[in-house]
Amino acid sequence: MKLAFVTGSANKLKEAREILAPIVIEQLALEVPELQGEPEEIARAKVHVAYQQARVDLFVEDTSLHCQALKGLPGPYVKHFIGKLGAEGLWQILSAFPERRAVARTVVGFVIRGKVGIAAGEVSGTIVAPRGTSAFGFDPIFQPEGEKRTYAEMSAAEKNSISHRRKALEMLRQALEAHHG
Repeated sequence: MKLAFVTGSANKLKEAREILAPIVIEQLALEVPELQGEPEEIARAKVHVAYQQARVDLFVEDTSLHCQALKGLPGPYVKHFIGKLGAEGLWQILSAFPERRAVARTVVGFVIRGKVGIAAGEVSGTIVAPRGTSAFGFDPIFQPEGEKRTYAEMSAAEKNSISHRRKALEMLRQALEAHHG
């Protein structure tokens, strides 16, 4: 079984391949606009655009970080916040608030045999001072609930076993299995 992943991120591709193995994940480079809205709306719109261009079974993903102190922001705009401020800058903003709970969320939009679906996974946690190094933007400041380390302090295998992306991709796996028996 194989599926195309519309992403420009080598790191997301690597994670998806590790999580979804033995399903073959091929990277598909398409121009899909950065959309605005709620995560499910963004994923649904991105998957429609991608499918119109490629006409193959594929998936897209949108990851967001919802901070309670900021009433859900940066949400799906976390990539832009991290791009401008870095994890350290986002931490500096949030350190001014006593409330540091957050939810990391991945929404996957997919098309399998022409049918569109959505899968979502989330992990609750706390925003902390940056610790560890990671190829992913908010990993140094996100400490999952029940853990003593940030995502950035975990090995890839440890993070992939509990992450929001894993939860969404496992739902995608279930949808694939249902469609392909």
